[in-house]
Amino acid sequence: MLADHGVAPGSFCDLFSGTSVVAQMARLDGHTVVANDWQAYSRVLQEAFLLSQGYPAFARLLAAEPAVATAPPDRPRPGLGLAEDPGLRADTLPLRRVLAHLEDLPPVEGRFFHAYCEGGEAGRCYFSRANGARCEAIRGRIAAWQAAGLLDAAEHALLVASLLDTMDHLANTASVYGAYLKHLKASARGPLVLRLPRLAPADGRAHRACAEDAAALAGQLATSETLDVLYLDPPYNHRQYAANYHVLETIARWDLDAFEPRGKTGLRPEAHQRSAFCSKPRVRGAFEAVLTAARARHILVSYSQEGLLPETELAALLREKAAGGTVDFRRVAYRRFRADVDHAARRYKGDAVQEFLFYVRVAGV
Repeated sequence: MLADHGVAPGSFCDLFSGTSVVAQMARLDGHTVVANDWQAYSRVLQEAFLLSQGYPAFARLLAAEPAVATAPPDRPRPGLGLAEDPGLRADTLPLRRVLAHLEDLPPVEGRFFHAYCEGGEAGRCYFSRANGARCEAIRGRIAAWQAAGLLDAAEHALLVASLLDTMDHLANTASVYGAYLKHLKASARGPLVLRLPRLAPADGRAHRACAEDAAALAGQLATSETLDVLYLDPPYNHRQYAANYHVLETIARWDLDAFEPRGKTGLRPEAHQRSAFCSKPRVRGAFEAVLTAARARHILVSYSQEGLLPETELAALLREKAAGGTVDFRRVAYRRFRADVDHAARRYKGDAVQEFLFYVRVAGV
């Protein structure tokens, strides 16, 4: 859509980065990217894929841990990230050795296992017994290496990102972490094989990873620069992201000593991460706050037909910012994800759902 309007690579801000996929794509397209999300798991993915300038050497770790330095590097493993698959390139050798060593650790049935895994004391079943215990061993070892000063920030982010994506593929859920399934589904029984991050080539550009309130960050950026592109993909329904992804947040933060998981699903404390975009009375004001605070030449918005703010209202807000009042509006149809079949307590509105894409060239910027 940006190419259709002749938007060349420049500065690109992804205010609600989530899995960082759009931010990664913007970097690969030549933009200098600011990615933001106040979820810690998102910040880890941003650090892994946006701040990287090539694969790290893990020099301190390999020098201190002979078992890591001699781990078998050539195991087949799936990748994650949008960049080209590096295969068995020499620059990935240290990372491949570290991943292999982590996979071979003996399982640990500790706080994470008992809070979230099959066979744990809490009775929750987000992961199989085997995969949950291996996850705890791996994340605990990464934390120990970090505490010992054996990992720099880039190395730590890559390892945690690999584990996050791996466990997400092994999760015993229908979609998000608002609930777990009563019985292990086939994919949750699969073996834990750590994924190899696919990193963009070094580009020397000053990408940034942030964890701020969206409107506050937009205002901060406006004091020092005019963005070329502001991309908005906020939450669109009443389900708070903090609750929907709380288990990934716990893996990212590794802070179970600081709180007690609550309720049937083991939620984290989340009052400080409740988004106004998930509240029908507040969503319009939330959009207005971001659009008022930001200074950008182009604005691109992704939303849903099931969003709390009606299409006509969002279009009207954007029209106020647009040169000549012109908004390029497109609908993209997707097959609806179904966690289950229709029943008395849950009826889907149809088999397809539409994504809304809005583009404006901002007036006077």
